[in-house]
Amino acid sequence: MFVEKENNLNHTDSEAEVACRQAMSDAGFAFGSPPAAFHWSQLIKPSGDKKAAKTAYEALLISEPHNRSALEGLAYLYQTLGMSAQAQQYRKKLRYAEAKALGLNEDSQNAAAEFLLARTGDAPQPDKMPAALIAAYFDKYAHQYDSLLQGPLEYQGHKLIKEQVAEVCKTLAKQLNVLDLGCGTGLVGESIFEFTTTIHGIDLSEKMLDFARERNVYDQLFTEDYLIAIKAMKEVYDLVTASDVLNYQGDLEETFYRVNEILEQGGEFMFTIELGKAKDFMLRNNGRYQHSDEYIQKLAHQNNYTIIYDEDIELRKEQGNFIDAKLYRLKKS
Repeated sequence: MFVEKENNLNHTDSEAEVACRQAMSDAGFAFGSPPAAFHWSQLIKPSGDKKAAKTAYEALLISEPHNRSALEGLAYLYQTLGMSAQAQQYRKKLRYAEAKALGLNEDSQNAAAEFLLARTGDAPQPDKMPAALIAAYFDKYAHQYDSLLQGPLEYQGHKLIKEQVAEVCKTLAKQLNVLDLGCGTGLVGESIFEFTTTIHGIDLSEKMLDFARERNVYDQLFTEDYLIAIKAMKEVYDLVTASDVLNYQGDLEETFYRVNEILEQGGEFMFTIELGKAKDFMLRNNGRYQHSDEYIQKLAHQNNYTIIYDEDIELRKEQGNFIDAKLYRLKKS
């Protein structure tokens, strides 16, 4: 709701404020009603009256203290005014509001907000995305995940994994016992089903797993952080897959170690990464991690894997172009 008030910046209506209210009215908002996700900066441009824009944002926050559009707008405005400390304050409030909007509990909100700040360089880089944040994101998009992935993103991971699983099956001359990490809606499981005797899947998102169950290819599905799950596992597998999964975790040392423990001798760890140029790994501003080829080679050597396949792939698109990515097959020596 736009609240008219006096303050030390604006004692009378500016042209920008009048234009703002008029634009709201033209857009169909009744005067005096609070537009829940209204972004004032779309109406008052940075080249216009910044003081008036600040007044509008602050007015919106009076009635909606966690309004993300207003928090984002104030952060941006303070930055353009050269007031970095104030901008940082509102960026923090924005990230906490984003975490709160996902329905996370208080402890999870704090971890999620810190991760979101790190994503834009406003906090130290963490080793991984918090599990609760991953679950919340994928629960939110589960109903449209496959259509987005196989539509505009042109995801190829499950097809590329299938090609390599066929090679593993031929080499071992048998059907495979498989563990699918971050199995999501089950695209990989469905693709490789013909080569398996059993498939187990792990994912943090219960709503994603609902779709995986509908494919009727998994023998067991676990809703858990995969590192926690495999620590407790007594089963051993011929193959562990992780397609488009490790990019939500920066530090992969424990992953390589734990997967090695549950592989049969001669079994394989097959996975994709988003390829980056940092020494080991780097968190991108989209919330996913890139890993270097050198880092993967180092971890493979440390954990007694033999790299038998490492090729550049077209995994999926971002902004119309395929990302830099690689597919690896590591054999337990």
